[in-house]
Amino acid sequence: MAVFSPLGGLPVTWNSFEVYGQELEQELQANLFWSTASETNNDYFSIERSFNAKEFEEIAQVKGAGNSAKINHYKYFDALNLGLTKDVYYRIKQTDYDGKFAYSDIKKLTFTHALENPFQVFYQDRNVYLQSLGNWQENTQLTLVNMLGETVWETTIFAGETPVYPIPGNGSPGIYLLRVNGQSGGYTFKVVLE
Repeated sequence: MAVFSPLGGLPVTWNSFEVYGQELEQELQANLFWSTASETNNDYFSIERSFNAKEFEEIAQVKGAGNSAKINHYKYFDALNLGLTKDVYYRIKQTDYDGKFAYSDIKKLTFTHALENPFQVFYQDRNVYLQSLGNWQENTQLTLVNMLGETVWETTIFAGETPVYPIPGNGSPGIYLLRVNGQSGGYTFKVVLE
């Protein structure tokens, strides 16, 4: 996906842009991950948020790589009110050193109430497990993502399988995001692998 600046040129070749929601103890968090395949005169990225997909406000800036012909990974975490149950929209504005700019696609994120989350993560003997608070009612995709936004492991749990599922370490200790996606919705958990 490439985005052109309004005045011409190809400032950034987008590789990916993903937004995932996470329910923490005291807040909701939107996790934004994006990467570029190349950058030319890229000064910075502005993260913009909206609650109606029309009026966006800048909430943060992330420094760009300037000039680069390799893949660069970026991230930003946006803390939101715990009671939020409406849609949130995000886009990224990329600005060149000379002031030219371009926008990414718009990504929509919907939060449900925290009590509706049918899963929990727990630790036992230095291992991480995902537990269903009921029976698996549908096929569910599990994806483990590192803090660069790269998928390091994924699998599918089929309806009717065990309510506790081990999350394998990938050999690299650290903080990861565990994405749980099924037909009825998606959830994201921050996990620490040792």
